[in-house]
Amino acid sequence: MTKRIRILAALACALLAACCLSTAALADDPSAPSWNLNIPADVAIAYRATDSHIGDLTVSDVENVGAGYYIACMISNSNLTSGTDTIPLGVALDWYQDGTCVSDHMPAGTVFALYSSVVPDMEIRGEIFTLVDDAAWDAAAPGEYEATVTYHSWLGSI
Repeated sequence: MTKRIRILAALACALLAACCLSTAALADDPSAPSWNLNIPADVAIAYRATDSHIGDLTVSDVENVGAGYYIACMISNSNLTSGTDTIPLGVALDWYQDGTCVSDHMPAGTVFALYSSVVPDMEIRGEIFTLVDDAAWDAAAPGEYEATVTYHSWLGSI
């Protein structure tokens, strides 16, 4: 393994470890609200795929979320890039409550709940999809492309 790859691997491991920490581990107060945000791992998008499921988004280990609060989430993303070449990338989310899709292909930037203290036993999850137009694939220069999907979560009040 080259030195550059080892440094990148170490940074990736540190980022992964930070993403896996419970919010309680970051708080000084053990009675503070906490949860784990479970996000998809690195995935490959097949060439010419226009609508690809890349994983599910859930929360687990919810603790100390009082009545009248919910855990909100929003996703954002970058375009696919390879050097100076870019392929426009969209990200969408199908939002499920107790196994029923209640909102189909919500665009990145939409705020949605992954937990509600009103119905704490409800199973809520999001299925994440990447979206690339056929025209964008047709115009893409050859190369190995990368993109980033960022997941934000916070405690909101009802």
